[in-house]
Amino acid sequence: MELNEKGYFLLIASRSEDLNGKSITGEEMAKRRLEAKEWGFYANTPHKGKIKKGDQVIVYLAGPKDMKFFATATAGDTHKNTRSYTADGDALTDIPVAVLSLSDVLFFKKQTIIHEVKDALDFIPKGTNKWGCVLQCGLKMISQKDAETILRYTTV
Repeated sequence: MELNEKGYFLLIASRSEDLNGKSITGEEMAKRRLEAKEWGFYANTPHKGKIKKGDQVIVYLAGPKDMKFFATATAGDTHKNTRSYTADGDALTDIPVAVLSLSDVLFFKKQTIIHEVKDALDFIPKGTNKWGCVLQCGLKMISQKDAETILRYTTV
């Protein structure tokens, strides 16, 4: 990727638990982060060093009850001042190692279920039912073509 070329990423939210052990859906986690316009990256989050200001992110909700594309936003700066990060609220997560600021957040009116588009996406392995592993770890680099395919199926 050239220096000035726009990048495309999936931010992936999944179920978590609060301090009392109550389940928090991936959708609630994504809403918290998008409303705060911040998304925490953790030690094992892949590609966190590759995302840059101006890149497009699409939020995907993982988990057995979700599995859909939820929102889009523009990546801002990534900073290491994680002490002020409160977007996850009372969810049991580690302290992030970096925080991505977000702008231009748009929630999809039509949230596309991944099963509707997975066969058209290059990052999903073909001919297998075991494709969920590619949507783990919180952040996934995708191609412009895949981003455009996802956005074509959604409505903002």
